[in-house]
Amino acid sequence: MKDEIEKKNIFVRLVNLIVNESYSINRSLFNLMCTTALIAGLFSTISAIVMHFSLSVMVFSIFIVLTALLCFFISIKLKLQTFANVLLVLFVNCCIFPILYFISDGMNGGMPLWMLLGLIATLLILKGRVCAVVFTVNLLIQILTIVYGALHPDVFAPMPDKYMATADMLFALIIVTLSIGFVFKFESKTYEKQQRKIMDAMRRADEANLIKSEFLSNISHDVRTPMNAIVGYSEIAMQNCDDRKKLMDCFSKIKIASEQLLNLIDGILDMSQIEVGSIKLVESECSIQAVINDVIEILDKEIQAKKLNVQIDYSQLWEDAITCDKARLIQIIQNVVSNAIQYSYDGRHLYISVAQPAIDNEQGIARTQILVRDEGCGINQKFLQKIFDPFERERIAGKTEIPGIGLGLSITRKLVQLMNGKIEIKSKEGKGTDVTITIPFAIQTLTEITDETEPDEILIKGKRILVAEDNSLNREIVKDMLETAGCQIEEARDGTFAVDMVNLSGEGYYDLILMDIQMPMMDGYEATRIIRSFQNEHLRKIPIVALSANAFQEDKKKAFDCGMDAFISKPVSAEKLARVLNVILNGDKKREFVAE
Repeated sequence: MKDEIEKKNIFVRLVNLIVNESYSINRSLFNLMCTTALIAGLFSTISAIVMHFSLSVMVFSIFIVLTALLCFFISIKLKLQTFANVLLVLFVNCCIFPILYFISDGMNGGMPLWMLLGLIATLLILKGRVCAVVFTVNLLIQILTIVYGALHPDVFAPMPDKYMATADMLFALIIVTLSIGFVFKFESKTYEKQQRKIMDAMRRADEANLIKSEFLSNISHDVRTPMNAIVGYSEIAMQNCDDRKKLMDCFSKIKIASEQLLNLIDGILDMSQIEVGSIKLVESECSIQAVINDVIEILDKEIQAKKLNVQIDYSQLWEDAITCDKARLIQIIQNVVSNAIQYSYDGRHLYISVAQPAIDNEQGIARTQILVRDEGCGINQKFLQKIFDPFERERIAGKTEIPGIGLGLSITRKLVQLMNGKIEIKSKEGKGTDVTITIPFAIQTLTEITDETEPDEILIKGKRILVAEDNSLNREIVKDMLETAGCQIEEARDGTFAVDMVNLSGEGYYDLILMDIQMPMMDGYEATRIIRSFQNEHLRKIPIVALSANAFQEDKKKAFDCGMDAFISKPVSAEKLARVLNVILNGDKKREFVAE
């Protein structure tokens, strides 16, 4: 049975070499003609040797084999398909068929049908002017062959008897009919396949256009909502400049709308990166408990507002020290827990558990299940089928004010899949929802994890900071934030100016450099590399913090690789900026601190 399957596979591979869907019709017909000529030549050569035919028959047979091989070589190796086509049809129609015409009794056998097939083949595998010229040459040669035979009947090698002549004619009729039928059937099938491909491509294009239209519609709606708030409250603020209470209320609402708009932009960027496969996981050592505790701390205000009783169960967690992309894991868990909080009823329970049902010590892998269970409104079963689709949000009575852009769970599932995991959601309306995330984490065995705590007191007053930023408005904002915190600020509008200012400064003059990434003359990466190459050790070791709108993981990694000490994504609040600078300037040692 195995031998039969292998033989079948070999036959299929051989057929695919000759006739393949990726080939054009001309190329497939050329391969068929070449293969037929090659097989016929080999068969004739073997027959001539076995049957002791004349030397001329053997030479002619070998000549056919060599010509077929030459045509294959020109087509495959030299990539000259048209030249190979011309050579083949000229050889068949101007050489083989005229010779066979005279040695098979001319019009008394089946050669006229073979000559007709040769002319049809010329029309099928050649195009344009080349086809017209070659067809004319072949037709003239065949006409001359027939006329010469009619004028010189003594040159023919007659058939042994009339039965042989009839058999030869019938054989030619059958083969030529089958060949023409096969060609037209093959062309028809190829045309149908091409039409199906075209229709599939048109259908996919229509679907893509529909998806794009829906995407743009959703984007337009979700962008306009916070933008309307920003524009509206900005106008209200300008009309009430003397009313401090009204101003602070407007500013508070503008900040909320700005954060919503920023979340939308971050979500779209994440989706686009995931779709094109450009997101790269940046793995590091971390603690599962620390990650979940960080998420709970981040969402503490929302939890307190809902008066939720949060229960966390680590009883089935055997390997807490793992290696993973910590930032992405926090993003995954935060998205799920945030949804659970939003859709929970006030005063209910929020249950989080971590279990590791399977641990492979040989591979160093712990299959980890993170369960987030809420006692909220639940999810409609119909909506549950499309819950991971981008921009999908369930409309729930009494829950119209729930914030969100409908990208969180879609991004979460794709990130989980990127970590070779899966996410499952079970829900009952009115009773709550269970979200289970299962990810195989690499167990950390070599390095001990230590929790780093941030100092309670911000101690950056009096520090001299160089701000390298090409955008004057951004420089003004950062300068105002830091001067409010008591820092002394100097400005450089490009990386080249920053390098020169640091090089000309004295030891200890600058306490820290805030470096933008994208600048016109010299970017932040190059400026940092130059500063890190200074001969003066004090200048070379000045802390450099990236302050950039490039918020992707690879941008952060590139910043650390070129020698930066921290990375802050724009836009940044004054509190976040001061907190990160405090860690860099007053910590026991510098660390690669990423402020999200």
